[in-house]
Amino acid sequence: MLAILRVASRKRDRIGKEFYGYPLWPWTAIFFLWKEDLENVFKNTSMANNPSYEGLKMENLTLQNKILEEKNRKLRQRLSMEKYKWNSSCMLGFAIVMAIWWVLSRRS
Repeated sequence: MLAILRVASRKRDRIGKEFYGYPLWPWTAIFFLWKEDLENVFKNTSMANNPSYEGLKMENLTLQNKILEEKNRKLRQRLSMEKYKWNSSCMLGFAIVMAIWWVLSRRS
């Protein structure tokens, strides 16, 4: 099962706290665990120095990095589309102004 590190944003007492949740959270809440609770389990059972724990941490960070890269790519695409829309509307406005100018100049 894959769990993604998320940040609480709805309840006042836990806002900003990190938790692990199912990738389709909150639509399918199959798995939920506060990050601090998980870290306490590893600290209390002296598994924090276990290479598998470090490997899991690294794998989680790699996954988070991939997610952020994908979000960044989507935001860049969105920004590119916004620039295209703005340029298109400017060109349309310019064409309308030129057409009006041409019509008015023909009248005189």
